[in-house]
Amino acid sequence: MLEISSLPEKQIRDVIEGKKHLWEAKAQVNKKRQQKDFENASKITLGKNIKLYCGDCLELANKYLKDDSIDCIITDPPYLTKQIDCFEKLGQIAQRVLKPSGFCCFYTGKLNLAEIINIASQYLDYYWQIIIQHYGSCGTNFNPKTIHAKKVNTFYKPILVFQKPPAKKCQKYFNDVINGSGIQKDLHPWQQSESELVPIVEAFTQVGDEIFDPFLGSGTTAIVSKNLKRKFVGFDVDENCLAATKRRLTEDLN
Repeated sequence: MLEISSLPEKQIRDVIEGKKHLWEAKAQVNKKRQQKDFENASKITLGKNIKLYCGDCLELANKYLKDDSIDCIITDPPYLTKQIDCFEKLGQIAQRVLKPSGFCCFYTGKLNLAEIINIASQYLDYYWQIIIQHYGSCGTNFNPKTIHAKKVNTFYKPILVFQKPPAKKCQKYFNDVINGSGIQKDLHPWQQSESELVPIVEAFTQVGDEIFDPFLGSGTTAIVSKNLKRKFVGFDVDENCLAATKRRLTEDLN
C-alpha cells in the first residue's frame, strides 16, 4: 500500500490540512505515474526472455503461443461474478498451450469458487489448493476481508492448482499455506505480493522454464519469474498494465 509518508510533500500537506482524502492523493500520484509509464514504455527493451502483449488473452494466445509450449501458467484472473468468463478463456488456453503435465496456478475468490472449479475441471485436472493468509498493512496481524453477501469475515484467499494430463508430481514439496504480506496494492487494485509467488514458482517450475500469465495486471508474476531465472510471457487488455510492468522490470534490473 502506498502510505502517506511516501507521497509528494504537497500531497501530504493537502491530506493533513483536510483538502483531500488520502485515497484521492494516492489516486493522483498513481495517475501521474501511469502517464509517465505509458510515455516511457516504448523506449524500454526487455530482452528475449520476457515478452509482453496487449489485447484479449484468447486472441493473443492463438496468435503467439504454440500447442504444448508453456511449462506453467501462474495468474490472477478477475473473478467477480460478471467476469467469470475469464476462467473459460483460461481453461481453453491452458488445455492447449501447457506442456503435458504442466501446471496452471491461479488466484480466485471464494464467492464463486464452486463454479470456478467446475469450469477449470472441464479442461484440466485438479491438483491442490494453496491458501494465502490475509495480513494487515504492517504484515504482522491477520486482517480479515468481509464478504457481505455471505456475512463472512474471511482470513484467506485460495490459489487453485490444476494440471494438464498426464498426472505427474510437481518439482518439489511445498507448503499449502502461505503468509501473504497484504501490502502491495499501489499499482493495481488486485496486485499480489511478490513474496507470495516465490514458493509457487519454485514448486511448479525449474530454472529456464517458461511461465505464462494471461492476466498480467501490475506484472508481479513477471518480476518473480525474472528474479528466479524463468522465461516469461504476459498478456493484458490494458496498455497501462504493460507500461507499469516494463517500468518495474527495468527498476529491478538497476
